[in-house]
Amino acid sequence: MSGNLTPKLKAKRNFPGSILPLGRTRSFQFKQSSSKVKDYVPIIVLFFLLHFLVTKRLIPKVLVQILSFSISPIIAVFTSHGPPSSIVQLVDQKYLGAAPFFGLTSEKYVIPEKEKYILPKVEDVPVLKRLGYDKLFQVENTKDRSNKKSYIYSPDYFDIIDESAVIEEDSFPEKAGINTNNKNSNQDLQAIINFKRNGHRVYNGNENPEIVIVTTLNYEKFNPSLITKVAQNRIDYAYHNNYGVYARYAQEFIPFFVKARNDVDNWSRLVTMKEAMFAFPNAKWFWYVDEKTLIMRNDIDIKNYILKREALDPIILRGHILAPPNGQIKTYTNVDVEKLSLLITPTELGLSTESFLVKNDFHGRSLLDVWLDPLMRSYPFFRKDISKALSHILQWHPVLLERTGLLPPRTIASAYEQSDENGRPEKFLYHEGDLVINFPKCKEAGNCEQLMSLVEHERKA
Repeated sequence: MSGNLTPKLKAKRNFPGSILPLGRTRSFQFKQSSSKVKDYVPIIVLFFLLHFLVTKRLIPKVLVQILSFSISPIIAVFTSHGPPSSIVQLVDQKYLGAAPFFGLTSEKYVIPEKEKYILPKVEDVPVLKRLGYDKLFQVENTKDRSNKKSYIYSPDYFDIIDESAVIEEDSFPEKAGINTNNKNSNQDLQAIINFKRNGHRVYNGNENPEIVIVTTLNYEKFNPSLITKVAQNRIDYAYHNNYGVYARYAQEFIPFFVKARNDVDNWSRLVTMKEAMFAFPNAKWFWYVDEKTLIMRNDIDIKNYILKREALDPIILRGHILAPPNGQIKTYTNVDVEKLSLLITPTELGLSTESFLVKNDFHGRSLLDVWLDPLMRSYPFFRKDISKALSHILQWHPVLLERTGLLPPRTIASAYEQSDENGRPEKFLYHEGDLVINFPKCKEAGNCEQLMSLVEHERKA
């Protein structure tokens, strides 16, 4: 075969100078009709990633404002709360339109309270002690050989009890195990009614306190006079600063902690905080103050003292180890104090839960939910100590750590040093003029009332 049989390639008319086949565009040539949205996805993702690395915000602030402005008229139509100021508020319970999900014993019925001081009746303490837990809860025998009693909430425990009708009702005394021939039967019934009504009481007064002081009281370990002293201490401070007060008996939550065998004194603080959020849904902050603690300065408004940006920003502990002395996780150094939902103080070995503040927002409520989760409470290392559980949560959940601020110990948790105690650093110890004084070991020693009386003269109105 002679000659070159290879066909000659000719440039196509529509692409002069090109040797590409007809209809195939050059790879470097942009053709508008061929572009798709997915082609821009990598660029958009890269933009948001770079924006996050530089500003620590995933969504640009301008975009948030535009979206908020666009959606606010729609939200305003369906809610009585008005349009949200930011799209992030759409996770708020009031805009989601959900019923309140806080409240252990108050889910079913609500007893409106006009007074912003919601506390259990101290005069019932002697009766409650005499009646014992058998008359308050349903008894359930344990399955092991210990024959130890276990208490659960009866099916009708959370039902509302009308105090005017129940005493006349024949069936209730029998259900409660009360002997109607006993001269104290009416008093016993009334004490049980008051005990069960505590969780149903919800504030609906004209004023909405911004801050609510929360305390859990143990009537087995504190006598009525000491409970009265602690309760009056909270009311005095709240009255001077126009705040609310919420207190419950620790014994009310015994069935809640039976399964995980939790220390009721320790863990009931968190349930009381959740109950307080149910009772005061419009409050902004909840300040838990342990029953072994006295507020010493009524003239110091905690809002101006630490909650305002100009007060909180200079004192917040940045880069502080969560679990000293060998812990590796520290609080963030770049902290926006207005975004904090938990304010707590450190101790030599961890965190103090004698006095802390939780914000009534999405992250504050979420923290309490995680903290009280059955899985967390069931872990043997945490059953008796909520502070260790909190340290664990913050070390493994950076989203919650980002919302946590550590305060200098003496701001809200100054500790009283007894004469036989030595060696604690001064930064943890009470000095005259501090806002609070805590007696950490007085409950075990049985001398809380005696110690509180020693410092009562230092209180400032």
